[in-house]
Amino acid sequence: MNELIYKSIPLNLLIQKYEPLHFEYGGYTFSDKYIPPKEKQKYGSYILKIATGQITESRQLNGSSVKLSQMSELVTMLFKYITGASIFFDPDGIDLHRKRILVAGECPAGWSSNFEEICASLSIGPIFIGVPRLLLKPNVQILLSPLYELHIMLLQYWKLDATTQYLMRLNYEADLASNIIRGMAYGKVLEIIDAIHPLPKGRGKNDTRIKEYYSEIQELFKGKTIKNLTDLANNRADTRHYVAQKDDVKPHPFMNYDELGEYGPLIDMLAINEVRMKFGLPMLLSLKE
Repeated sequence: MNELIYKSIPLNLLIQKYEPLHFEYGGYTFSDKYIPPKEKQKYGSYILKIATGQITESRQLNGSSVKLSQMSELVTMLFKYITGASIFFDPDGIDLHRKRILVAGECPAGWSSNFEEICASLSIGPIFIGVPRLLLKPNVQILLSPLYELHIMLLQYWKLDATTQYLMRLNYEADLASNIIRGMAYGKVLEIIDAIHPLPKGRGKNDTRIKEYYSEIQELFKGKTIKNLTDLANNRADTRHYVAQKDDVKPHPFMNYDELGEYGPLIDMLAINEVRMKFGLPMLLSLKE
């Protein structure tokens, strides 16, 4: 049967109560396959499939390919708000937060070298050169097949207000950005959240919005408030405002190690759960490392 099928790369998921699921949406069939972890493995392998109906001519194939590609892009973004992490990326695309690993013999995008040829001439096996590659591909633990929540999101996504759709896209794109850009993106994500849930006038420094709107995850913040995060966003050179004084090109300080470990992950957690609330889904309670 001539069906056009798009399949995800194998995703690192641990699904506690997996049952195969499929549904129809937009003329496509969504289905999945899960291979539980074997001995000494922490995570199983999950593959999502999106298939068309019967393809009978080339023009239909071309049109279906374009539409299915667009659908796959949307699903990739939605999965972040289902699993709490962007899990479709290869290891080279993962955010290392406060770490960076450089491996001997690897080149930046757009470059190549004769490293392996020299290794051969020196009788050195390149596999033993440099820092061992770590398994950086993100992994997630969830209760049921992601297709349960994906179906809900697909049915409701186009009914969301423009602000929520923009918040979803911007927070997702922060994962795709380089480290130097990511802080600025999160600053704008936080600005949107602050606008959705503004601090009431007269509250002063008494910011209780996390308790009021995100009570299930407030322990993850360890007393940090939206106002605290906004102060970081507004007063660090690598977030929203580089210049500290308008009449002088004097920069704010850059975020320190501890601030980097809090700023992005906490804002990301707020955005993920703000989105999930819009879909009527329960909050995700774990903070990604």
